[in-house]
Amino acid sequence: MKKLTVLLVAFLAITSLDWFTFSEVSAAELNFSVEPIIPENQRDKKKTYFDLLVKPASTQIIAVNLRNDTENEVIVEPEIHSAITNLNGVVEYGKENQNKDETLKYDLRNLVKVEKEI
Repeated sequence: MKKLTVLLVAFLAITSLDWFTFSEVSAAELNFSVEPIIPENQRDKKKTYFDLLVKPASTQIIAVNLRNDTENEVIVEPEIHSAITNLNGVVEYGKENQNKDETLKYDLRNLVKVEKEI
């Protein structure tokens, strides 16, 4: 019985801690999207990323539609990164590792130019 009382008091003490700690919580929401404008030389027009059939030594301008569903102005600073595969085999499109894989033939940052700010 003594053990049960100690457990009950411990449980009440732990659950009541939340009543005495006050913290401000806020959530940020950005209703913003990027949609590629698929050109004619897209290999599979059902894909939502660029997979283009381009002749060697040629250049092509590609475009995306930026949509802002808020009343606030949004400033976009585009960055170019090659996709990488993490340790679990999942493709990631965030900032890439500084150590390039030896099989990487072309670094996108050397091939693609974007505006600094949109």
